[in-house]
Formats: sequence, C-alpha cells, structure tokens
Amino acid sequence: MSTGQFPIGAAVGYRKAIGSNHGVSVYATPSYVFFTGGTKTENLFRAAIGADVGITSSFGATAGVEFGQTRPRGFGGPSGTSYGVGVSYAFGRQ
Repeated sequence: MSTGQFPIGAAVGYRKAIGSNHGVSVYATPSYVFFTGGTKTENLFRAAIGADVGITSSFGATAGVEFGQTRPRGFGGPSGTSYGVGVSYAFGRQ
C-alpha cells in the first residue's frame, strides 16, 4: 500500500538573550496533515512545542513534545504523543 503525507503548518517562536552568552527560546508548530492512498484517506491535526536553553556558551539543552490526533495502526502515520530531549555542544572558541 502506498501512502502520501502532505503536512501544512507554520512555526511560531520566541527567543530571549540572557546576558552575553546565554539564551532561551520556545516555539510551537501546529500542522494539519493530509494522508492519501490505500483504502482510507484521513486528515489529522498535530502540534509540537519545544524549548532550547543555552546553559553555557558551549552547552545547550532542548526538550519538546508532539501531540494531537492519531491514525489507526496499520495505516502508518502518527499515533500517540512523542517526547524528546537533547543536548548540544559547540566546538571551538565561543
């Protein structure tokens, strides 16, 4: 079965500097996803929110969550809520 996914959305964010080498940003990305192909065509609304924090001039952390409508198993596509965390390091002189 071949399935096409066509997301339509936009991102909105806010970034704030804290001192000369720290900062924080928060963002939201709502999207409307069209699924086509196979025997069932569906449309879902999903959204994600996240935050980035500059801990030092070299280290940072990111956390986010995606949530919204789900698609039945066997049809492909999102199901449930996804969480993610990450860390970053900038090599070189800052």
